[in-house]
Amino acid sequence: MGPIADVLIEEAVTDLDHSKGEFPRHRAAELVNLLASEIRREEKRIVFQQNMVKKIKEIGA
Repeated sequence: MGPIADVLIEEAVTDLDHSKGEFPRHRAAELVNLLASEIRREEKRIVFQQNMVKKIKEIGA
């Protein structure tokens, strides 16, 4: 997502009525999908989603 990633994440978290510091793990997939919708190129969107699913599994969300 590049240099605007922090802004996009903050906006997405706020759109889901939470704050970054207290975001519930059970809504992680919803957050990933919301962020993925910002990626225009399908192949990059899919790679992003796959990478995020892997990261979520690693941290046990």
